[in-house]
Amino acid sequence: MARHFFGYGRWDAPYWFIGPEQGGGDNPERAAAFSMLQKEKSTPDGLCDCLEFHRVIGENRWHFKAPVDLQWTWKRLMLLLMSFLGRPTENMNLCEYQRGCWGRACGESCVIDLSGLSFKCFRDSGDFYREAGHNPAVSWRNIRVDRVKSIRDKIRDVKPSLVVLYGYSHWRYWREIAGNDLPARGAAKRAGNTVFVLGPHPAAYGTEIDNSDLTWEALGKAARRATREVNQ
Repeated sequence: MARHFFGYGRWDAPYWFIGPEQGGGDNPERAAAFSMLQKEKSTPDGLCDCLEFHRVIGENRWHFKAPVDLQWTWKRLMLLLMSFLGRPTENMNLCEYQRGCWGRACGESCVIDLSGLSFKCFRDSGDFYREAGHNPAVSWRNIRVDRVKSIRDKIRDVKPSLVVLYGYSHWRYWREIAGNDLPARGAAKRAGNTVFVLGPHPAAYGTEIDNSDLTWEALGKAARRATREVNQ
């Protein structure tokens, strides 16, 4: 799972969202679900249908309630996407999009993470990797290097219309993925037919972090404006 589980959707989707890692922390259940769903594919590719994955792990809040709960991180990323596309951003619209479109195998988004593992918080993640780093049988650094290269190569092949990189603490990895096309914090930058956006993690907080809905809508509008800019 650490090597091969990237997230949800399809690699040839036009809209990409790349974060540090998933929340949750229930890695044994997630690994079993990932393995089962990959075996059902004619060509395993490291991605799952978001709705089907959560059906298998028994998480009903995001897709199967009526109405669904808006997942905190996804909500802000969807606000950006809806603003980018000029679509409605009311909660009822976001709920419908989350249920039927977000990270779906038949949808328009590729929702992935730098790490294939899931943690309840960044502190748990940091503690895990510090402890695991002493295990000579596994090179976590090499796993991450391989994943960064895989993501970078796929972006170059697919040339998605939008690539959103979020989580400022992972800036060095976003730099490896986007190279000189990485924009400044809280900004958008066009490179060819792709607009890159660098934003905070939607769950981050602090005096220097503005994670309001308006901020994410503004990022989407900035990305939309960038599509009309002429490359320098």
